[in-house]
Amino acid sequence: MESLQIQILQDDIESLNKRLEARDFMNNLLLKEKQALECKLKEAELSTLDHEKVVESLKLEYDERLKKASESESDLRETVSLISSSS
Repeated sequence: MESLQIQILQDDIESLNKRLEARDFMNNLLLKEKQALECKLKEAELSTLDHEKVVESLKLEYDERLKKASESESDLRETVSLISSSS
């Protein structure tokens, strides 16, 4: 009787150990999946920052070109005004 109880307890321990191994395996898989998703998130965040930098750079370039065009227009108006007044 005692040996049967011992055998049952040993079987229960073995079953629990197998369940623990399976749980550890699943936890490792989930951890790897989490790490992969975190990497993808970081890549997406960096990509977004890169796009924002490009957009900001383009805006600055546009503003600079607009300023130069405005200055050129002002210079042309002044030249036309001088030519008109000297005629």
